[in-house]
Amino acid sequence: MDQFPPHQLEYSLWERPWIKPEVSFTMAYDQSNFFLKFYVREPYLRAVYRQTNSEVYRDSCVEFFVSFGNDERYYNLEFNCAGTCLGQFGPDKENRVFLPADILEKIETYGHIEKTGNENLHSWELMIKIPISVFIYHNPTFIHQNRLRLNFYKCGDELEERHYLAWTEIQSSLPNFHLPAFFGIGSLELPRQC
Repeated sequence: MDQFPPHQLEYSLWERPWIKPEVSFTMAYDQSNFFLKFYVREPYLRAVYRQTNSEVYRDSCVEFFVSFGNDERYYNLEFNCAGTCLGQFGPDKENRVFLPADILEKIETYGHIEKTGNENLHSWELMIKIPISVFIYHNPTFIHQNRLRLNFYKCGDELEERHYLAWTEIQSSLPNFHLPAFFGIGSLELPRQC
């Protein structure tokens, strides 16, 4: 994943932390999986939640929201820096269902955390392998044949300095990542065979 160019989470929304976390990600895809890697540097670190579908957004958290084709419903997959996952599906913030824990436990994560010297920042990476089968409300053929609408986020609701970072800008007066009107557009391309 390190060979792909990183995409920055440039937009700092709703809060203005004294030290804005630095966050980027890379993404890849094959017939069976999505692969994500997040790179984070931030002054505070928290990883309290360890149970699938627990409130990981209160910890040091990165998030991937995605919808397929013209479907108004979307999946949100949220991970704290320890790799614990919360997953839901639905059309908006209020009308969502949790993805079953046994489905989310098919997702593989690998994380690395270290404290950087003089800057007093925590540096962490999270590699995520998401099987296509996790997207249980869509059949794989539909996923492969459609464009994506997506956004990527970083938050930490119970850190000493709250922050809300996004890949694409969100125009809302209140903190809310669940606004698909502001998702970006992506497409799926399989790697070329040599």
